[in-house]
Amino acid sequence: MNVEKLMKMAGAVRTGGKGSVRRKKKAVHKTTSTDDKRLQSTLKRLGVNQVPQIEEFNIFKDDNKVIHFLNPKVQAAIPANTWVVSGSPQIKIAAAAAGRSQTVAAAAAGRNRTAAAAGRTRAV
Repeated sequence: MNVEKLMKMAGAVRTGGKGSVRRKKKAVHKTTSTDDKRLQSTLKRLGVNQVPQIEEFNIFKDDNKVIHFLNPKVQAAIPANTWVVSGSPQIKIAAAAAGRSQTVAAAAAGRNRTAAAAGRTRAV
């Protein structure tokens, strides 16, 4: 047998040092579930509560970029001054992300003006 091929095969099956057990395949351990459980237990200790009805969340950075979350899961612990935002982020340029926020804010302001005008009555 070819010596190079033999050394390559021997290196592939041994996962540890000299005297360790040979394996056909190196086992891959998933640690995401343990990290997730550890994070959730720490958040529970802080006493975070779910903040409902948040449609979007923007984090503005100094380099004119925005980290934009659409329909995020937002949790807050007000006494600890801790906010947790989880979801799938998108990185955008500040001008592009501000467009939708300004549209939503303008619509909300229009609704408030209409509600205020409807609430006024004239004394005769």
